[in-house]
Amino acid sequence: MSNIIVRIDSIYGLALSKLLLDTGEVSLSNPNREILENLSINEEKHPHDVNISDLDNRTGIMLKGYPLAVKKIEKLFREELLDSIIFQHPVKQDAIYSAMVIKRIFKKRLSILDLGGDTRGIIFNSSAEVGEQIIVQVKELPTEIDKLPVCSTEITLGGDYVILEVEQDFVRVSRKLQGAEREALHNLGKLHQPPGFGIIIRTSAASANEDDIIKEINSLVDLWSEIHRQMEEDERGIKLVSGEMVSEVYFANASKQHLDTLRAKILPTLPNYHHLRSYSMATGFGLEFIQTFIAKIPMEEASKRMLEMILERDYTNNRNIRGDFRFLNGTIREENLGNIIDNKIMKTSFVKHENSSDPNEYFKLFDGNRVEAIFAAGGWTIHYKYYNNENLTGERLRIITPLDLGFKGRIRAFDMGMNLYKDAETGRVDTQVDDITSNMIESGMISKDLDEKLGDILRNALELLNASHEQIIIK
Repeated sequence: MSNIIVRIDSIYGLALSKLLLDTGEVSLSNPNREILENLSINEEKHPHDVNISDLDNRTGIMLKGYPLAVKKIEKLFREELLDSIIFQHPVKQDAIYSAMVIKRIFKKRLSILDLGGDTRGIIFNSSAEVGEQIIVQVKELPTEIDKLPVCSTEITLGGDYVILEVEQDFVRVSRKLQGAEREALHNLGKLHQPPGFGIIIRTSAASANEDDIIKEINSLVDLWSEIHRQMEEDERGIKLVSGEMVSEVYFANASKQHLDTLRAKILPTLPNYHHLRSYSMATGFGLEFIQTFIAKIPMEEASKRMLEMILERDYTNNRNIRGDFRFLNGTIREENLGNIIDNKIMKTSFVKHENSSDPNEYFKLFDGNRVEAIFAAGGWTIHYKYYNNENLTGERLRIITPLDLGFKGRIRAFDMGMNLYKDAETGRVDTQVDDITSNMIESGMISKDLDEKLGDILRNALELLNASHEQIIIK
């Protein structure tokens, strides 16, 4: 597939635009002012194949669009952003199902739906009874694999130029269109609004002729009639409209540095620009402010000072640190790493207050045992040390994507399912690698380069743990 049309609205937008345009296989739709001014491209309002937006925590981006186009963009990222990790949602956004209600939880006012096969969904504030068949649309995809996609009986039918909302009555035009253009499209919508549908006219309609817009409105109305016909013919859970493919792309250390380099080819760019931009809204505003003076200040010094301010404010001694860890199976876990006891090397300590196990159940931990965690921004490992009455009982090296600092004393990383354990009494070191980790290349999650890098990290970690280093940090 060539000439994929992509729309980008992201803090990584300028760098990603250059990366994609340089391939010669991508064009941009509705680019923002920064992209227009700095890449010398024409403003186009054509329908897009893939939409790129930021993940909620700004650690990466979300791709949403036609499956073949999304997969092509994924391939480009794997080739250029070598330590990025790609997670594909098994359920598609905006897919429409003929669903069967299989369970109701009255106190929480929600129902569990059978969407067909092994697929389940959840719907809130529904009065449908168990066994009832209803038409629903996937509205929200979970970021955790053990949560169900959120569905709704409020249906929207999306086209290239218009969106129809079922059982509504309004005409709206994209706020990005103004003046006579906006007025003309609003009048066109009023003239051709189907009974029983609200209509939203998209930005891309500005580049279409009236006949194409009218034809699309009629085809979406026909699609709704076909959905009802299919539902009447099949009483089982069945997908009626495929929806759009959604992938989440997480940018680790090397990816952000490469994006910094791409951006610096276009504009003067502070070192660690995308690390700082993704840290918090406040640092993002700070960077925008600094950009206005960037010709008058040393960029290296400005970046260094911003990082120092973050450490001085959010990573002082005695500050509690929490880790946001994503796993290869799609789950997310928040972990308490204790209070900082040495912010020069980022060492934390916490005491267990109940009998429990290490997350991988290798060491048994008892009430009152102490755990230390040693890590660093950009590090590929977290070094855990386990103590009983101040006697070292064991160690764990956890291999992660290069660690990011998060807002207000948080750290962020992707757990790669690779752990090394050392028994303090015997000195024996065991290696554990999750089954899913060995299939990361085949599943399209990571590049071959990242797989080879992880192999190097694992071998280095094994050597350091066998050598009984006091503090192990691999960068």
